[in-house]
Amino acid sequence: MIIYQLPSQERQLALTFDDGPNPVYTPQILDLFKKHQAYATFFVIGSYAKQYPDLLRRIVEEGHEIGNHTYSHPALPKCDRQDVYNELETTNGIIQEITGIQPSLFRPPYGEFNKHTVEAADRFGLHTVIWPDHQNTKDWSLPGADTIVERVLETLQTGDIILFHDGSGDDAGEDRSQTVQAIEILLPHLIGNNYKLVTVSQMMRSYNEAMILRV
Repeated sequence: MIIYQLPSQERQLALTFDDGPNPVYTPQILDLFKKHQAYATFFVIGSYAKQYPDLLRRIVEEGHEIGNHTYSHPALPKCDRQDVYNELETTNGIIQEITGIQPSLFRPPYGEFNKHTVEAADRFGLHTVIWPDHQNTKDWSLPGADTIVERVLETLQTGDIILFHDGSGDDAGEDRSQTVQAIEILLPHLIGNNYKLVTVSQMMRSYNEAMILRV
């Protein structure tokens, strides 16, 4: 199952963060969500999760959701089937060992997948979560906080799954300060416009005719 968007009668949005946890930027993002009593989904890289277990525990303790983003952030369509299984299984084990929770969501690195990728996710009971094209903020390219905000708002739809990054799959030291600045602007704006910011799984429970594809 591949999920891109979850239209709902409720004004709900799912803000998602890839490539963490990051010891600099993830805590800042968590602080902002806590301040505004909002919730998000963090697709974590297993090697970073293992390195920063306290951040993983904090994510869960503050009501957010954790998804599997592989152990080493490879382009999965270029991997053989066993390597894909190993990437998912190892990361699932790390998340469960640290938090006591078995993840139910998976996002492939770079949003790249094929039939074998989805089959592997299904084997582990993971829903594959991507994002609609209009909600790829491309915050990793450092376009400026105002541009990130504009990209979110200009085509915003109820049920959007919005892509941000709190870390980097290629360079753990990469700058994500613009993402933090954009979130600081977006949260009060979205909440002020009566959007409820929820986890992907929360939004799945209340969706109408989700844009779900089967492969």
